[in-house]
Amino acid sequence: FGAGPWVNAAAFSIGNKGYVGTGGAQSNQLWAYDAGSDSWSQKANFAGTGRIYAVGFSIGDMGYIGTGDTVGAGVNGLKDCWKFAPEETDTIFAAFSASNQCLEMPVEFLDESTTSGANEIVEWSWDFGDGNISSTQNPQHTYTSPGTFTVKLMVTDDMQNMDSVEHSVTIHPMPIVDFNYYYIDTLTIQFIGDSPHNAGEYYWWFGDGDTSVISEPVHQFAMPAYYEVCFSAYNSQGCEGKECKQINVVTLNVSEHSPVRNLKIYPNPTQDKLFISGEMNASKGINIKLLNIQGQVVYTEFYYSEGNFIKEIPVSQFSAGMYFLEMENTSGIMRQKLVIK
Repeated sequence: FGAGPWVNAAAFSIGNKGYVGTGGAQSNQLWAYDAGSDSWSQKANFAGTGRIYAVGFSIGDMGYIGTGDTVGAGVNGLKDCWKFAPEETDTIFAAFSASNQCLEMPVEFLDESTTSGANEIVEWSWDFGDGNISSTQNPQHTYTSPGTFTVKLMVTDDMQNMDSVEHSVTIHPMPIVDFNYYYIDTLTIQFIGDSPHNAGEYYWWFGDGDTSVISEPVHQFAMPAYYEVCFSAYNSQGCEGKECKQINVVTLNVSEHSPVRNLKIYPNPTQDKLFISGEMNASKGINIKLLNIQGQVVYTEFYYSEGNFIKEIPVSQFSAGMYFLEMENTSGIMRQKLVIK
């Protein structure tokens, strides 16, 4: 505490800090002790000369010191009473917020700590709860696994006052997404997004400049080509899952690329039976598949024939809805939309 000696020091505590009026010839000094950092700092110099027999006490969050008699004047009672308010001189409050709490995305930690006096925060110590630390005021940190982590921030001001705060930060997994697609007509494709049930937002890029924000869009391309189609879905926490695929968009029902020439599918819509007619192209057989709107195969058969043919497929056992009929052989693949009533 500097020069001494001191006698009859006054002491009191407020919150988690202790205060000592040094007594004796230096009783005009007031020092604070911070147990968290095991450090002392001087907070005040009371006016006048040193005093003895000082008395200290606290009421709530305020401290009071009766400074005692002036040195050399005898013990004549408490002349001065000084009030000390920690929140007006040395209070420091640690606080922070965190955003973008998604796996494998940088989490931004924003320091919101404050002081109530002229003291300034000069040190920040972060513990992200996963073995990583930082001394940056507003750090970014990327977690490598989902879960709930206890993040701690300790701040120190230029008077060596310290405070700390802890918050739980939950890191959410990225949603796993995928999509299927089926031809409806020439250059027209039905896209079906596969995303978590709690997905609340969707976004499609079709690779030709067009986009969509619905889960199952139908898109018509201007010309045959390879397109990179991407599908994004966001879960309720705002975390994005994304899937991209290269799609070869071709013109349907062109004989040199189709397994069947002069294809006819009837009746469509249908209820009990479906008929497929046409002429085999090159190969003498085709793989026939019927897929539901989720892309699941509900019927499959290899059908062998030469030249012109008519094939009957029973469909009464299937639930009403939209389906896709797929036919494939060495000549190519065709997909057509089918409605079962």
